[in-house]
Amino acid sequence: MVLVSVAVGAGLYDIYKEKADGGYEKVLSGVAEDAAIAATEVVVDNLEDLVEALPSPSELGEIVGAATAAAIQAGSAFSAAAIREAGPALVDGIEGFYDAVRDKLSGREVGVVAAFTVGVLVVLTGTFLFYEVRRGPAP
Repeated sequence: MVLVSVAVGAGLYDIYKEKADGGYEKVLSGVAEDAAIAATEVVVDNLEDLVEALPSPSELGEIVGAATAAAIQAGSAFSAAAIREAGPALVDGIEGFYDAVRDKLSGREVGVVAAFTVGVLVVLTGTFLFYEVRRGPAP
């Protein structure tokens, strides 16, 4: 029997065993690269021999630890890049907003200030009246 390893994602491999009719049967899936290489270099007769060819638990722990460390490093690098880019993007957005408002209101500054003042007075008067009605008459 000949074993063939086919790469899948994230450095993991599926192990296939050649059948008598020429087809392939999946024997094991999701093994690490070192285990796949070891399994393909050795001709095994049954599944127990394949399991014996796999790395020891301590070697698997090292592989998982290295993968976890790489994922954490990639995540922290992405976070740092996102933070570095967020500040300038925020400043650019505020500048764009300011430019758009300035262009839209250019030449009408007096009317804008008057409308803003009237709006503030309306809100203050409405708030004052609301709390006066809510409190009721003075005793």
